[in-house]
Amino acid sequence: MIHRRAQIVDALYELFAQLKAPTGFPLRVKTVQKRYVHWTSLDEQGAIPALLLNYGDNRRKRKGGPTAEHAALGETEESLPFALTAVLKETPEFPKPITDQVSDTIYTIERLINGTPDLDIDGVVDTEVEGDRNSEGAISALQGTPFEVIKFRVVVTHIYPSNTSV
Repeated sequence: MIHRRAQIVDALYELFAQLKAPTGFPLRVKTVQKRYVHWTSLDEQGAIPALLLNYGDNRRKRKGGPTAEHAALGETEESLPFALTAVLKETPEFPKPITDQVSDTIYTIERLINGTPDLDIDGVVDTEVEGDRNSEGAISALQGTPFEVIKFRVVVTHIYPSNTSV
């Protein structure tokens, strides 16, 4: 049996991995990984556009009851953050301007997450994109090539009995 946090990681990976094939979304990626790889390495491997999934920081747990949004007494509510990094580049294969690629990426990630808030996992009550930030062209200026790196903060909220772990 896989514990719930591992199920959540796998579900997020599978959600994003579908973007490697043609879908109805404007973003299509070459690479989806459960680890961070620097954008220069991805570029050398020809693996851009890429999505990289990692645990985020500031995991938050609350005991159930009046201080929790979803958990009842005897339950723990955990907000489990993930860092999703999108690496984009203008290339002959992806000639769309980088600003348009950023827009397509934000739209696609938000639609995927908003369309599956429970990730089809028992105990998961919400999944949301809390925010994103990008290099604002700094990498392009440094590299002399249209690159962009966007970091999304995805937070999965799930509940479980307080006398256990998941």
